Amino acid sequence: MTPPLFYRGNAYKDKKQFDLAISDYNEAIKLSPSFTYAYRGRGEAYQGKGEYRRAVEDVDESIKLYPSYYNAEAYYDRGLAFRALGDQERADEDFARFKQLAAERRNNRLANQLFPPLMIFGLMSPFLALVAGIAFYAFHSGRVEPERRVPAVAYALIMAVCGAVAGFLGWAFGIREACFSSDSSNLCGLWGFFVTGPISLLLAILLVGSALHVLIRPAAKS
Repeated sequence: MTPPLFYRGNAYKDKKQFDLAISDYNEAIKLSPSFTYAYRGRGEAYQGKGEYRRAVEDVDESIKLYPSYYNAEAYYDRGLAFRALGDQERADEDFARFKQLAAERRNNRLANQLFPPLMIFGLMSPFLALVAGIAFYAFHSGRVEPERRVPAVAYALIMAVCGAVAGFLGWAFGIREACFSSDSSNLCGLWGFFVTGPISLLLAILLVGSALHVLIRPAAKS
């Protein structure tokens, strides 16, 4: 739970009443010693007072408690303090880290927005793959002479193997990409199970069916 004094400290800080803000942040930290944003707020207040070393100490603690892209601005704050102290190299490192984490945060938000429609399509993909596989073979059987047709059992086996391999690779890729950071939710594996895995299966079936259409053509008429 966020200590109420934290919000009052933010209000004082916005009004540039830095001493009052620091006093409230101190109390907030006493009530909740692991509340990372109180350290960051106090660091910003120290920075407003020109006490840059104390600002760095507080932002260091904030980053230590929560080294997440949700706390990306802490790196920007520390970069400003380092720059004010004349340490441009460390400032540039923090600015670069801020940009990296901010980009990760934007990508995560976009992925969360895309997940519901992609999950619906993913859940439909096995059915679509089955329909596509049957349709491809029906078209193949209708256009190619019987002696040149791929046997139905062999066709089904090829489709099953290719679909299973592609589905597994898609599942592994989805889990790796969605669960790559410490900020990933416990449900990040759903990307593999409900999105990338089944969609990869569908793409494999479409690819194999298209290859069958291209590679095995009707015999040329004499």
